[in-house]
Amino acid sequence: MTSLTPAVPGCAVRILATSDLGAATVPLRTSHGESGTCGGDIDLLERERERQPTVWLDAGDLVVRHPSYPVLGERPWSEVADLPISAAAAGNHDFDDGVDALLAAARALGFPLLCANADVGLPPSAAVQTPGGTLGVIGLTHPQVDRLSSAPTLHQGWAERVDDLARDLRGAGARWVVALLHVHDGVTWWPTGGDEEPTATRTNYLEDVARPWARHVDLVLSGHNFGAWTGRLAATPAAEPHLFATSLVVVDLADRAVVRGVHRVPAAGPRRATPAVAAVEAAARSVVGEMPEQWLARTGAPRYLPDLLARAFQLAAGTEAGFVMPSFHGIQAPVDGAIASLAPGPVSDLTCCGCSRPRTTTSWWHSCARASSPQRPTRAGTLPTRATRRPTTCGGTGAGCRRGSAATGAARARSPSSPRSPSTSRSGCTATSMSSRPTGRHAPRWPPRWPPLPLDHEPYGVNPPRL
Repeated sequence: MTSLTPAVPGCAVRILATSDLGAATVPLRTSHGESGTCGGDIDLLERERERQPTVWLDAGDLVVRHPSYPVLGERPWSEVADLPISAAAAGNHDFDDGVDALLAAARALGFPLLCANADVGLPPSAAVQTPGGTLGVIGLTHPQVDRLSSAPTLHQGWAERVDDLARDLRGAGARWVVALLHVHDGVTWWPTGGDEEPTATRTNYLEDVARPWARHVDLVLSGHNFGAWTGRLAATPAAEPHLFATSLVVVDLADRAVVRGVHRVPAAGPRRATPAVAAVEAAARSVVGEMPEQWLARTGAPRYLPDLLARAFQLAAGTEAGFVMPSFHGIQAPVDGAIASLAPGPVSDLTCCGCSRPRTTTSWWHSCARASSPQRPTRAGTLPTRATRRPTTCGGTGAGCRRGSAATGAARARSPSSPRSPSTSRSGCTATSMSSRPTGRHAPRWPPRWPPLPLDHEPYGVNPPRL
């Protein structure tokens, strides 16, 4: 069991803060070991409550990326409904199915889901009663939520609303007031290539967002971004954990808020059997191939996963180039600087997106295997024999997913003797895998034979430029 930092003298209440939980009920493989889970959060919470009053707060995106979604076709809200969370903010992905769907899900939760900066029918704040005193909580969704999901524009003057809500909470007896902020690019991070500090961060954007109102609260807990961070915003203590239940922030409340750090969450298994858990475990058991080496979505990695994916899409589609976006391929927290990986060993339906259509999964894996080593035989099925459109939708769960796919596509020269095949690639984060195999006597060799990508490809160098 992970041991958390002892509380500071005079601590009245301890806060454990998470964000972007993604309903993480089943431990998943990552490049830095098994991922943390909601069950691990619960274990830590129960252990801390034996020491001092402790509450669990979350900064939003409760069910994003869960690998059961492409199989069952429904958001796993039931996986988080009974979590012992005291209060949570609404994240942008919580609005993905629209306001009405979110309100229906919120009614089934055992804790208040807050949204103070958009008028959607959710409460703006909550008073959490603890043995150490009342804790006021204000929830702030993504400042650009209307551009990222099915949500209305923000309430005009919402920064001033934070001041009013904090004043009202204190007037009602709150000893402390905490803001839960779900914000895009609040903490910008990048891999450093170091072992002790795998990532570096800057907070320019977050400081601009929080400056008008941060002084009115005692603590700011943010979310939405992959990297963890601790610091101050307008002199107010602030922190953000890794996403997907990988870590949590520990804060002690005494006469002031004291951020104690970011701690890893253990990979505890699910506490109960559910359809979502069963779907994930079934996908993990369905092995479609084997990977002999590790590929990482980390700038400067010897085997750069986005290159492999771009090559696989190129082979699958028979096009001149494969293109997917590295920054959108996020399936793990960058504890080691990587946001995605394909590990050595068995490759399952879960690895390949948890896709419910075996033909799509095996075809994708067939292309990945050829991209990594064209001469290596695979256990996968064959590629489609006619032009089809195959969206590999996984909700951001694995390599090749529609929402979470990433890659840089390097164009490869086509054979001079082969006729041009139509390009069916799509730009943006909707990296839809397409098959456009021409038929008839003018059809080129399938799959086309291009040389493999060099393993020392470093498209951006070890460190991206600082803006």
